[in-house]
Amino acid sequence: MNKCLPAIFILTLICSGVKAGKINDKSITNKSIESDFYDGTVGLSDMEGSKKLHLRAGFKFALNLSNTNFNKGFPKPNIPVETVWKTGFSSGAFLEFPIISNVTLQQEYLYTYLRSELLTEETEYHLSYISLPLLLKLEVKSKFTVMAGPQVDVLTHAKEQHNGQYLNITHEVEERQIGAVVGVAYKLSKIFGFEAKFIHGINHVGMRQAGYTREFKLEQIQVGAIVTPF
Repeated sequence: MNKCLPAIFILTLICSGVKAGKINDKSITNKSIESDFYDGTVGLSDMEGSKKLHLRAGFKFALNLSNTNFNKGFPKPNIPVETVWKTGFSSGAFLEFPIISNVTLQQEYLYTYLRSELLTEETEYHLSYISLPLLLKLEVKSKFTVMAGPQVDVLTHAKEQHNGQYLNITHEVEERQIGAVVGVAYKLSKIFGFEAKFIHGINHVGMRQAGYTREFKLEQIQVGAIVTPF
């Protein structure tokens, strides 16, 4: 029995060493797993951080067709007024505020130049506005967005052209115009894109002429380019 004690003692030490080795290996493995886990969490956090919503800003330029529709004025004319849509332009800047991942609110600050012609009177109107659309935008598909919202226009200058003569009528035209906007936009890239909008006047715009006032509703079609570098 005494001869077996050294062998038993050695065997016990070996078993203890193996057990300790397994525990250390397990500890190392757990630490490795924990390290990988935390690394993965950091990576996920970084990835999520890269998708954080942020304010964007940019510029736009659009060509437009516009019409002063006197047939929608109040009261309606006894004889229909024949008008022609004329070309103009709109340009300025915008800020895009994120709401959720695919919904944003866009505030625009634009200078808009509009023209319209009355064929029956051989008269053309030139109207300049500061336009302030506020649009809710919904990305329905990748790169494709629909938008809608109100637009306030403040008149800065108005001219009447008749028989080659120009007359300043800024103080004869009602200075505020409110419209409803609907449109679509498509992103060519993260920075460049284009959009198309239709704007229809909600209120009647009064114009004083020869001792009486008649009204029109402003109509616009815009197609333009967007640059969003910020």
